[in-house]
Amino acid sequence: MDKRIDGWMDGRMLKQKKDEKVADIRKEVKGVEQFFNIKK
Repeated sequence: MDKRIDGWMDGRMLKQKKDEKVADIRKEVKGVEQFFNIKK
């Protein structure tokens, strides 16, 4: 494997993982908001 392609793939994987984490956090925030709306 060419080192440059390797680094590019790693970068894409990292970005994808970060995007997934952000999506998970957004989902959690939405769930918490709904939870508090129900409690009100």
